[in-house]
Amino acid sequence: VPIPVRDTVVDCIMSPLSGHNVKEIHTLFDGQQEVIELQLDEKSPFVGKSLKEIGTNGEFLVLMIHNGEKYEIARGDSVLNPGARLILMVDSEDSKKILAQFGK
Repeated sequence: VPIPVRDTVVDCIMSPLSGHNVKEIHTLFDGQQEVIELQLDEKSPFVGKSLKEIGTNGEFLVLMIHNGEKYEIARGDSVLNPGARLILMVDSEDSKKILAQFGK
C-alpha cells in the first residue's frame, strides 16, 4: 500500500504539536479522519470510568486500549486507568475538542 509522503510529514509535525499526552496522529481518507494514540494521565476526567460511561454517540471511537501489558480491543465495559494508552478514531475537524475532553 503506497503511503503519501505529504501525509507522513503532516503526521510527524502534528503529533508533538497536539500535546504531551498525544503519542501519535495519523491522518486517513485525505485528512478527513485521524487515528490518535494518546496516554491518559491521572488528571483525566475519564480515569476510572468505563467506555460506556464516557461514550458519546458518533464523536469518537476507541479502537484499542493498552493498560500496561498489551493492547486489547476496546469494549463497553473496558475501564480506563491512569497511564493507559488509547487508540482513537475521530473526524479531523473534531480532534482538538475530543483531545480536550480526554484532558490533553
